[in-house]
Amino acid sequence: LALVGRPRTLPLNHPRYQAGTANAFDPYNATALRGLAWLLSLLPPHRDTARALSALVETSLKKVPGLGPRNPNVANAGVIALARIDSEAALAELARLATRVTYKNTSRLLDSALAERATALGLSREEIEELAVPGYGLTEVGGGRYPFGETTADVRVPGSRAVLSWHSVTGRVVKGVPAAVRRAYPEKLKELKAAVKDIDKMLTAQSERLDRQFLARRTWAYQAWRERCLDHPLLGTLARRLLWTVDGMTVGFADGELRTLTDTPVTSGAQVELWHPVGHQPAEVVAWRDWLERHAITQPFKQAHREVY
Repeated sequence: LALVGRPRTLPLNHPRYQAGTANAFDPYNATALRGLAWLLSLLPPHRDTARALSALVETSLKKVPGLGPRNPNVANAGVIALARIDSEAALAELARLATRVTYKNTSRLLDSALAERATALGLSREEIEELAVPGYGLTEVGGGRYPFGETTADVRVPGSRAVLSWHSVTGRVVKGVPAAVRRAYPEKLKELKAAVKDIDKMLTAQSERLDRQFLARRTWAYQAWRERCLDHPLLGTLARRLLWTVDGMTVGFADGELRTLTDTPVTSGAQVELWHPVGHQPAEVVAWRDWLERHAITQPFKQAHREVY
């Protein structure tokens, strides 16, 4: 499956092969890919399986000139296979794809798969999407340390991408992956690098999902919001750079606490919503822009600087 989407080993030079057709899947190969996807769903759950099927969906929906999506049927087979796998990794990929896929038929399949999983767990679609966000082994909001013998890998999420660095036993930063780590821990290293790539993809997807909550008028119970958003190892990196409304009071996160415009800590509440500049006086909006600048916070998408017409 890792070879899917790569250029052909031999170009199709016959006149009847147009540019789009040359980049399409061979019909026989497409049928084989669908079968492989379905067979994967029968194997014991594995994170690599979820990754492979998710990549297959995205590759199969990639548009090529003169053709459109490369092969929606293969993409749909990947979604069906993911829906059949009962694992957190598969659910996470379904939730991520739901924020990225725009092709209607595949999008409907994703919606149906998530709705079925939500019904089975007695949750709403929004809740299942939040619970599906994995922590990727991060031990705190936006960070995690992974021992590799005497060397330690440090993963940080300061913004929209994860940053991987290596440290010696004395704490000194090591440039690149140490040779000893490559030799002694090849599989563990491969998994860590894959997780870093997964984090980057998930950050983009979750930023877009949170941005849509403006229109959804989503509200959270305070404790559930803290667990699923603010204090979540990955989602927290986004939620802590946004402005929220707790029981009607606007707050932002700075210096380890939720704070008001005057930096007064807020430690409890009942209902939380995503803050939007509509309905707030221009002077207040400008004040919050200054607050974000003062605390050196770069928001994941336009909020305090969002245009209002």
